[in-house]
Amino acid sequence: MISITDNKDNFRLIRDLPVLVLRESEVKNPKFTIAIPAYKRVDLLKEALDSALKQTYDDYNILIVDDWSERNDETEKYLMSLESNRITYIKTQENLGLIKNFNRLFIYSDGQYVVMLHDDDMLTLNCLNILEGTILRENQPDVILSKRSVIGIEAEEEKKLKGLRKLIKSVIPIGFPLASNMFSGNFFGPPTCGFAIKRSAAMESGGFSEELGMATDWLYCLRLQQKYRLARAREITGIYRWSNNVSAQEKTKIEYVYDEQEIIKILVANDRICSFWRKFLKKDFDKKLNAKYGDEIKYSRLYHIVKKYYDLRVRPYGV
Repeated sequence: MISITDNKDNFRLIRDLPVLVLRESEVKNPKFTIAIPAYKRVDLLKEALDSALKQTYDDYNILIVDDWSERNDETEKYLMSLESNRITYIKTQENLGLIKNFNRLFIYSDGQYVVMLHDDDMLTLNCLNILEGTILRENQPDVILSKRSVIGIEAEEEKKLKGLRKLIKSVIPIGFPLASNMFSGNFFGPPTCGFAIKRSAAMESGGFSEELGMATDWLYCLRLQQKYRLARAREITGIYRWSNNVSAQEKTKIEYVYDEQEIIKILVANDRICSFWRKFLKKDFDKKLNAKYGDEIKYSRLYHIVKKYYDLRVRPYGV
């Protein structure tokens, strides 16, 4: 079984690979580096970068690592046309995929904190001020989890989602906080929209691992939690885009089911409370879930339920 306490050096495979530094920030070693992984989505990248450039905080720079090696494409033309002294733009010479590109953000950032922003999401204008306030309030945490609003999900879907979350919590007794959060999904949230980590902690921890594919962010945060201090922002730091996100694709939804079930198995195996919940409460939960949502909804791994759940951003674990 995958361990949540051990993480190898995931930088070793990419640290010495050549890259092209096409432009470099004049702002060196700031408090924050806003780090954006880019890949062939220039229209969305424009919105993400615009939100980064409009921050009301001053001591920061911006890093964009483009995982598309083709030269003079639309992304490169756009980024090279901008007039800003804050932007570093790095282009890979070999397409490595999303997870390795995440780790490149850590390698090439020079801020004390790396603030992650996916190229289809946005930051609120005062995101960095909120992070600075969190740092002061929580006495220099190693990791700050973002607080997000969501765009691209229909009101009716959001209503159903809230109902399902309420049902999940209604069948879990008070005193089972980990289980309650665990079965609602990745309770850390995605590494975007103002998710911040000390660069020193990111490098020491080994970065994101490809062991669990689509659940890599959850696994990484679980590992960080074993050694580092985590805090959560109290105000909204970013805007998460649902409709255009890769997670809306059917193949990706299915991958999420299998990868995140592995996370649940790890948590259940390492926590007696979760084991108790699984043994004594799951049948009652399934009964209530079925009564509310109909016979077609089951806590199972069958493909035919995947779309039903994931259109509502809910994880059917089936442990």
